[in-house]
Amino acid sequence: MLLLSGLLSVPLTALASTSMSNEQASALLDYHMDNKVEAAMRARLQDNPEDGNAWHYLSLALRAQGKASQADAAKDNAARFGLGERDWHIDLRMSGFVDSNVVVVPNALNLAARDRGDIGARIHAVIAGTAFDQGWTHTDWSLAYADMLYQDFSAFALRQMQAGLTQHLDIGDSAGLWIGAHGEQASLGGKRLFVGWNAVGGTVWQPNDNNALNLDLSFGHRNFLSGYGAFTAWRGKASPSWSWQGDGLKATLGGNAAREQTHSGEEAYRQIGASADAGWRILEHIGHGDIWVESGAGFDLRNYQQTNSQPFLIRPLKRRDTQLKLIGSISWKRSVSMWSEKAGETWKFQAGWMRNRSNIDRTAVFDVAQSRDWRRWWTEASIQWHY
Repeated sequence: MLLLSGLLSVPLTALASTSMSNEQASALLDYHMDNKVEAAMRARLQDNPEDGNAWHYLSLALRAQGKASQADAAKDNAARFGLGERDWHIDLRMSGFVDSNVVVVPNALNLAARDRGDIGARIHAVIAGTAFDQGWTHTDWSLAYADMLYQDFSAFALRQMQAGLTQHLDIGDSAGLWIGAHGEQASLGGKRLFVGWNAVGGTVWQPNDNNALNLDLSFGHRNFLSGYGAFTAWRGKASPSWSWQGDGLKATLGGNAAREQTHSGEEAYRQIGASADAGWRILEHIGHGDIWVESGAGFDLRNYQQTNSQPFLIRPLKRRDTQLKLIGSISWKRSVSMWSEKAGETWKFQAGWMRNRSNIDRTAVFDVAQSRDWRRWWTEASIQWHY
């Protein structure tokens, strides 16, 4: 209240100037003086277009006035410039989940599902930033760590680390190219599982403010250890997609074509797939944030390249899998966190279902535990902070 009294003793014309501080902007937003904050932040940006805090408060002011698309663009700039002088940011996500499948090794292993169910927790941290920004080109870097723990920590603790570097090139105002590489390492149950690298690249074309076309490419090698050497593989993938962003609506349609050539010929495969996602903003201006409902579906067809003659099969065959995925979520996306105005946060609850139908089913094996025909469901509650 003392802060508000001090603010109201200053002429409003003075507030709409470069002298408006972050604290003043926050107080004025609490009292719905959104247009004054917008004018003052735009004035600050005239002097310093890389003032991340000004972009942040401009985003809040625009969103409070119902200008969602402009607010999203300002929020992107706030993230890019780091809410101040930083040219990097941190995302930290913590979650708890219930999963019907306790086998948490990467999908590449294709282990049989064990439908006994379990609960667990996950932490995922990403530090990322931009360097050598020349306007038309810049370099992005990232470091990521993920740790997934189930009740049986010793057997099913999966830890992954990743580092990446990409170079971006803008082509005019509506298109861009990027190329880079990243390395990865994973452990399962405290033992090293794999190390790998990927060369990555892609292109994006944005013909207008609402639509974007993307093509992501990757090619690399993953070397499995700890008894999983048969899954060591060269891997490649191409993923085209179209995305649309409107006022309170968004949608994405995508596809993929992938190939993996494993050390063990039985596990080498080719894959094609498609996916669709949509989101709706159902409530606005709820505690510095919006409520979104999102849903998605995906389908993959995987054909294995060599005849599998492993002893658990009744007769040799070429494996063929079809996988269906469904997911839904509700999230509260806040521009400021409950404990810091300089960090955003997202609260989310999501649920998913997967069905893998394989010709290596109960009728094709001597031991039903070796079936690749399975169903899986999971639910997860998480909170993510964006610095």
